[in-house]
Amino acid sequence: MNIALSALIISILLLPGAVVLTAYYTSIREKSSSYLNLSFSDLLFKGLIISFIIHCSSVCTIRSFGYQVNFQLLYDIIIANNKMSLSSAEFTRYVLEFCFYIIALILVFFVLTKLVKRFVLSKNLDMKYNFLRASNYWFLVFSARYLDKRIKGKKADTDLIYVDILATKDIIYSGFLFDFHYDPEKGELQYLVLKTAAKRTYIKTEGEEHKLKLGEESFINGDAFLIPAKEVININVYYIQLQDQRSTPTPPATV
Repeated sequence: MNIALSALIISILLLPGAVVLTAYYTSIREKSSSYLNLSFSDLLFKGLIISFIIHCSSVCTIRSFGYQVNFQLLYDIIIANNKMSLSSAEFTRYVLEFCFYIIALILVFFVLTKLVKRFVLSKNLDMKYNFLRASNYWFLVFSARYLDKRIKGKKADTDLIYVDILATKDIIYSGFLFDFHYDPEKGELQYLVLKTAAKRTYIKTEGEEHKLKLGEESFINGDAFLIPAKEVININVYYIQLQDQRSTPTPPATV
């Protein structure tokens, strides 16, 4: 029994499930990806049941059209059956058919998974059911998707996002959120990028209800201002909708 060859065949058979998981929980845009830090072997194992369902449904489907995949050949290779009686041409044909079968499964189910994910996002089902969550927490908050199904408001009505950031060294930074970066492996925020940034100092006072006094606001020169997340204590987010001057303005939702 060739262990290396057997492991390769089994890995190829488990690839469709791993592809489905990767397609659903990751994105071309890294910021919208969910936290999925798995090794290749763990990814294959997590997709074991999915791969089994895919192969069962696919084999039944192709048989209904009069085609089949020679899984007996794979079994004979795995157990090192010396009694195989195949010509070189037949062996090549069966191998090519199997390769085409796997490639077709990967492509078809990758596209199907992306379509299912788009449907889930369009209906905000991921905001209702955690097991469908396909975006990391920071993307939900900083893309305004947190408004949908969580607090009053809609992402579609959000034109600008304004933040107040309480940082170390007794400073509050404010500005329009332009971008953010996070560590996809740890799911941790790394830094935020603000436009039209300003800062204020705060002074704790005794004997008052809120015990907080803000200093004079001063604007920060520059096109973009970066704040490392390690200096952030908390963040107040405003989702702002720009309205026609003739309409009555409404206060922004906060989180």
